[in-house]
Order: sequence, then C-alpha cells, then structure tokens
Amino acid sequence: MNAEKDFVVEKDFNKSFYVLATATQLFFSLSVPGKARFVLTHFANYLNILTAWGSITWMIKINGVGVYPYDTLKDQYGYAAEPRPIAPVEVNGGDLFTIEAKNDFSATVGIGVAFRYHIKKETE
Repeated sequence: MNAEKDFVVEKDFNKSFYVLATATQLFFSLSVPGKARFVLTHFANYLNILTAWGSITWMIKINGVGVYPYDTLKDQYGYAAEPRPIAPVEVNGGDLFTIEAKNDFSATVGIGVAFRYHIKKETE
C-alpha cells in the first residue's frame, strides 16, 4: 500500500481571534467526510496576555463531547510556530470535530491555536 495515496489532505492550521470576556469562540470545525478519518497529531495554543493563562479553556470535541484530556486545556501546549506532538485524536467519517476556547478572564484576550492534522482514506 502506498502511504502517499492513503492521505486525502495533510495540513497545518493557525488561527487567532480577540475573544471578549465570558465569550466562547469557535476556532475550527470540520464534518469529517464519509469513508475518511481525521487525525489530529500536533497542537499548540497561545495568548497575547500572559496573566490570562488559567482563565482560558481550550476544548477539543467530537460531536459536541469533549475529548479527554484535551477537553479542558488551561495550560500552554507547544508554540504557534511549532505545535507539540500529542496522542493522536482520531475522528471517524461523518463525525463533527471542533476546537473552541472560552474566555473567563476579566478582559478581551487575543487567543489562538495552531495544530497539524491529516485526513486519510478508510481502507475498509
């Protein structure tokens, strides 16, 4: 089997928003195509206000349900320029994958995520 032909797409993603206090921001959403598998392999998060660490919660979800241990991230993982390798999060075709962040800090915060993923064809 040719590994190159098994991948539909392989990408890096980086996005940031200014998020108001008490607001939740959706950063990424993907309905995984049927007969495919989405695999999140690297993750990083970042803020523009260092004192906001611990007040921002990043949530990785499948079909609206948090994926442990990535459902309540409050610490820094990796760097925007080099996301950190993580235990792969695999999502089946037809499922919805999302990444969002909630700002519980007392002010607007620049919040961002960077990650690496691939979508591969199901072989069976």
